[in-house]
Amino acid sequence: MTTEEKKVKAWTMLKEQEDSLREKRLKIEEELFDLLESKEEGSKTTNMDNFKVTITNGYTRKLDIDEWKNVCGLIPEEFWPQKITVSLDEKIYKDLKENHPEYYKIAAQAVTAKPKKPGFKVVVL
Repeated sequence: MTTEEKKVKAWTMLKEQEDSLREKRLKIEEELFDLLESKEEGSKTTNMDNFKVTITNGYTRKLDIDEWKNVCGLIPEEFWPQKITVSLDEKIYKDLKENHPEYYKIAAQAVTAKPKKPGFKVVVL
């Protein structure tokens, strides 16, 4: 077995252990959630002799743009629960690099790039 194969075998074994432990941890979190006080939204801390446990609860909310367009006129604009954000369009940015380098050079001055953590997928054959 090559060094690479040994490393991949070790990786797969550790990944299985990690997945199993994660599953067990999530089960205990469910049990603790039922046992301890929590808020519908926000954080609640429970102090014990040897532990302090904080449960944070909440919602992920998303504005339905099409429906919002239908109802926003019924609310004064200063009370609109919307935020407009500007973000990088990766597809256009990459297209600039390939097809319009003169514009890419300018746009790149306002873009910060950090390397992502490499992802691994191993299939046992």
